[in-house]
Amino acid sequence: MGIEDKFYEIIEKYDGSGEIDECVGEIEEMLNSNKDILRYKTHSDTDVFDSCGLDIFYISVSYVDRNNDLHICGDRLTSC
Repeated sequence: MGIEDKFYEIIEKYDGSGEIDECVGEIEEMLNSNKDILRYKTHSDTDVFDSCGLDIFYISVSYVDRNNDLHICGDRLTSC
């Protein structure tokens, strides 16, 4: 399973909970433990959409691998 697959798996695990800090923490833990990643940056946007019944956040990750290739992925995280 690749890094981006793991990223989306973690997002899916937390989707609906709104636990953005916990989700970002688990993503960073996964990135820190991967020896193929030289450096990374996470970003979370908590102002995408707010309503009385649904909040939508966005989490993105950019990382540089051992081949010095830049990868970027992101997805929404909801809170019901």
